[in-house]
Amino acid sequence: MSYQFSGDLFAILEIPPDASPAQIKKGYHVQCLKYHPDKLKKLPDRERTAAEARFAEVGTAYQLLRDDERRECYRLGGIRAVENLEKYRFLDRLLR
Repeated sequence: MSYQFSGDLFAILEIPPDASPAQIKKGYHVQCLKYHPDKLKKLPDRERTAAEARFAEVGTAYQLLRDDERRECYRLGGIRAVENLEKYRFLDRLLR
């Protein structure tokens, strides 16, 4: 799986790199409220499209950071390390 982001995962959720699981969850909820498509229906199309893309990034950032192993891989090697972990997990499941 290949991930595309406009910035750092921690920055997307507006949390520090050493955030606890509770801080990660709170950052996710705050950003979801900020960028949720239902709350932004009155925006012009261009702004709404950008907000929807940001909302998707927030969801993916949370999905990656809430998993302890993925979060540690990201801290140590960035998004490429997480992608390699995903490949390893996939191969491990195939070979079992």
